[in-house]
Amino acid sequence: MRIRAALEVPTEAGKVTRSTLRSNISSIAAKIQAPGPYGWTTMKNCIFCKIVAGKGPASVVYEDKTIMALMTIAPANPGHVLVITKKHFLALASMEEKMGMYLFKITTRVADAIRKSGLRCEGINLFLADGEPQQEILHLHMHVIPRFQRDGFRIPADHGSRPSREELDKTADEIRRAYQWLWKPEEHVAKV
Repeated sequence: MRIRAALEVPTEAGKVTRSTLRSNISSIAAKIQAPGPYGWTTMKNCIFCKIVAGKGPASVVYEDKTIMALMTIAPANPGHVLVITKKHFLALASMEEKMGMYLFKITTRVADAIRKSGLRCEGINLFLADGEPQQEILHLHMHVIPRFQRDGFRIPADHGSRPSREELDKTADEIRRAYQWLWKPEEHVAKV
């Protein structure tokens, strides 16, 4: 899909600017999204956008002008909450940094409320649903999942891979270069 291509970080040979990358994301999003009834961007067939517009049922935990927290209809454990932006974002890379920080702020508050609610909760797992692979709903959202001993919840993944330190260093270097290309974070470069 074109979205995936727009999100790829360029190599030395493919001189693409940060503004071009963000512009590509915005133009793709504009083609598949429409203005919602309250001024935020929605996607026509997105269940979360329908809920935000008041056209779908929801058990709402929290709501303000940009964020909504609601119970999922398929909880991993009782108290499993989804935190969504009212504006439709396909991926974290298409979201303004300020919105991402606010999403995380509300997510941590919801997690704290779950812990203090009286529901069984010995810990919390956060899971960001972003992008196409294995997503049922292509609207960026955070899962806030209460956890407790022997709750049976698992994220199936093969953690059997044990890359060498050389492979880990190479992967870290690729991510570090992409991060620096996007954000110029001289003060955040790890001292090794």
